[in-house]
Amino acid sequence: SIPAISPENQRLMRKANESFKVLVENFERSTDGWTMKKSAEGIKVLCGKLPSIQYRVFRASGIINAPCEVVFRLVMDADFTEKNNANYKFFQVKESIVQSHEILYIQTNPLGPISPRDQVQIRTWKRFKGGGFAATACSIESNKYGKPRSGIVRAHTPLGGGFVIVPLDEKRCQMTNFMVADIKGWIPRSVLEMTLGNALFKFYDESFPSWLKVPEYRDAEKAKKFVSLRFAPPNSEAKEKVTVAPVSSTTVIPAKSIPAISPENQRLMRKANESFKVLVENFERSTDGWTMKKSAEGIKVLCGKLPSIQYRVFRASGIINAPCEVVFRLVMDADFTEKNNANYKFFQVKESIVQSHEILYIQTNPLGPISPRDQVQIRTWKRFKGGGFAATACSIESNKYGKPRSGIVRAHTPLGGGFVIVPLDEKRCQMTNFMVADIKGWIPRSVLEMTLGNALFKFYDESFPSWLKVPEYRDAEKAKKFVSLRFAPPNSEAKEKVTVAPVSSTTVIPAKSIPAISP
Repeated sequence: SIPAISPENQRLMRKANESFKVLVENFERSTDGWTMKKSAEGIKVLCGKLPSIQYRVFRASGIINAPCEVVFRLVMDADFTEKNNANYKFFQVKESIVQSHEILYIQTNPLGPISPRDQVQIRTWKRFKGGGFAATACSIESNKYGKPRSGIVRAHTPLGGGFVIVPLDEKRCQMTNFMVADIKGWIPRSVLEMTLGNALFKFYDESFPSWLKVPEYRDAEKAKKFVSLRFAPPNSEAKEKVTVAPVSSTTVIPAKSIPAISPENQRLMRKANESFKVLVENFERSTDGWTMKKSAEGIKVLCGKLPSIQYRVFRASGIINAPCEVVFRLVMDADFTEKNNANYKFFQVKESIVQSHEILYIQTNPLGPISPRDQVQIRTWKRFKGGGFAATACSIESNKYGKPRSGIVRAHTPLGGGFVIVPLDEKRCQMTNFMVADIKGWIPRSVLEMTLGNALFKFYDESFPSWLKVPEYRDAEKAKKFVSLRFAPPNSEAKEKVTVAPVSSTTVIPAKSIPAISP
């Protein structure tokens, strides 16, 4: 009875569900320390910080003289929004995945000094306590539903944006919305906050009152019908919950054997696992149409496009005269990287969540015309077919492990970056790595590609050969020990797999969806 949902859409649904969770946390969070940007009777527009976002965001709320259902319809109906909300040129549902998840393409109109922005988003909605509603939307990387357009800046909405509607009585409700988007560009923050703050105030002070003067828009029966199409009846929700994880077999896990992992770290682990999946897809993808930037015997540096990334990225590969274990150790050992890889000033493990997931803070050294960049990342690694290894790292939003530093540009690595190592024989292997980071800034793309392409070529042509001349670095026993600390023995993995979801009693867990966690 479960509809077929593609693996990619399953991933997007999980991302939307995570965003909803963050939205509720934001709604329940104290606003102590936030700044009042504008207010009137029943309306407040606040500006302040959220834990996982580097910049100040908006929390706007207003009392609306209409029932929850009417308000939910007006803010959720894409056709209505595109027609009546002056902030948007396009607000289009591109795909309805299931009853409560859909993919949007949105493009804003110019707003004061802010030129048009666009995004592709995944949106989900749920009933909220007390008879209200809540909805969230966050950015996804997709050319399928909205390729970048000339003159339009692509913005980014992290997890946790959206709105919550709660009833005050039968005829009134209060809506609170979180505007958390990074609109990109170089507009001074003070101008940005004033412009967006005024727009949010106008939304509550002018837009809603004008819409509610139109009898059709406040029609209670139409609103109820709209709601009924977007929700199963409340008493059937429990029966209709289905998993989006692939299930092939099941394993019973005793609750007491599962280590406590915070909900936030569980979310980061899921993100890393999604990135690993994309990495493998990238590795197995054809390179037809890619450009050879530089090559030598056994080394290739290619530049081309991946489906979910707007800009051209790098795929570099090299044959290395060392076993897989030795190479894996050299590229995975954070202390070694910080000491020996000239590209990095800092390469630090900030937290080991479990045996195969860790949080990194990295900062690069200047590279030609590219000034230092930094990131906080979640990294995971797994054994790869044929006796090899693979690892991926993708950006996460965190002030806890690396606040933005003066003079350092914060880069962003989407899902699917990392490396794959496969053996050629007992003494040689081939490593392929994907450099997919958006390093930000205004460096011409041609200069950027030349600089990064040369750095990747140098990594294989100079760095690895020089490291392997040092006996300590190619020591096979040290490499095997390093590997053993990062993996359970292959024949014991199935026994040691446990869920990272909170469990209060024995639970049936899909075996293939469970990451390996050390005893």
